[in-house]
Amino acid sequence: MTFELYIDDSGSRNTNHKPSNPGEKDAFGLGGILIAEEDVEGLKNSHRKVLDRFDLSCPLHSSKIRSKKDGFRWLAKEPEKEQPFYEAINTLTLEMPAYAAACVINRPGYNARYESEFDSNHWPLCKTAYSILVERCAKYAHAHDRRLRVIVERTGKNEDSKIEEYHTNLREQGAPFNADTSMIHQPLTGDELSSILMKKPSFVTKESRLMQIADLTLYPLVRGAYDPDYLPYQHLVKNEKILVIPNGKDDEVISGIKYSCFDD
Repeated sequence: MTFELYIDDSGSRNTNHKPSNPGEKDAFGLGGILIAEEDVEGLKNSHRKVLDRFDLSCPLHSSKIRSKKDGFRWLAKEPEKEQPFYEAINTLTLEMPAYAAACVINRPGYNARYESEFDSNHWPLCKTAYSILVERCAKYAHAHDRRLRVIVERTGKNEDSKIEEYHTNLREQGAPFNADTSMIHQPLTGDELSSILMKKPSFVTKESRLMQIADLTLYPLVRGAYDPDYLPYQHLVKNEKILVIPNGKDDEVISGIKYSCFDD
């Protein structure tokens, strides 16, 4: 038996990226949903019902929904359908038999923290985010005597190759962090991760129905780092849709969302 982790991305993974607009939140995130394999078809059916109800043939894409572009221009032209549609999307994510998980990194904080240690050779943000996210979800799978299958939205040849590299390194060496400072989190070893993680991640497009739900889930997780009162984020929290992971000792748990370098 397996859990399936659907991973979308948000923001540029380049450490030197500069926001295009003043005041724009500057973060990179990887995340989405963790679901048991036996619940996948039911969630696909729930997704299909939303498409059928609103006569949609395009993927549910969070940024296009928010900006009312492309296949969602009708949201601006038919205001009477706008609120029912948002409620349907909200219900889809709050009633899904899945949990939200992510690693969100504040880029300015990341650069400030590590510039003296790595000089100009920072790790790509995706290496940090992928390693943290997958290791935490692997802990959850291990606690439930399941393996973990990772499904990532296809981005590009180079980006996907890097994800495969990070995945292989996790299975062979464990999480690539300082052993002393990370010991408090009881990290899994390479041998443990090798037994939990499927050998390679799979890559899919936004046509994947579960990847669309991962996309709808990730944006509130990212925005919630800056605006904890953001309603879609609050709904996920209050409906206990955030993954909670055993920490490996006593009754301690860690969150399925890691907000990194948000100290300031």
